[in-house]
Amino acid sequence: MKILVPWLMLTLGLVLSGCAHLTNDGETNKQQSHFDPLRSEIGSLVADDSRRKQMIKSVDLLEHYLDIYQATTAQYHQRLKTLYAEYDSERSEFGVAIENYETQRIDLKKALLKAHFELKAAAAVDEWSVLSEAEQTALNAFSEQFSGLEL
Repeated sequence: MKILVPWLMLTLGLVLSGCAHLTNDGETNKQQSHFDPLRSEIGSLVADDSRRKQMIKSVDLLEHYLDIYQATTAQYHQRLKTLYAEYDSERSEFGVAIENYETQRIDLKKALLKAHFELKAAAAVDEWSVLSEAEQTALNAFSEQFSGLEL
């Protein structure tokens, strides 16, 4: 009986979390992404299937790395708040937290730039003139959302 109760709780938790993305009528509830208009522009502008897939993959990576950046920054701010709240925190702990964040931030910046340049390299000149505006709009919207978070 001791094993059965935790097992049932775990099973129930997995079932509920597995169904969390479904609406009442069973349809998938997809959150609108700031990058969806850029994906749509790529779909309508780029006729070559392999280039289109490559470009959408680059957009997916951009969004993924921005999400990681947002989560990493929130974790960093939370770590600093925790250190400030702990009376016994040592200066070296702050240094380690700052150094770790800076390393992660620089790595993410490199990955973001790589994804951006891969997107740009796959686009023809006439395509890029349209796509660059859609990318800038997506990045600005993400930035506004990110700056509005209370960290």
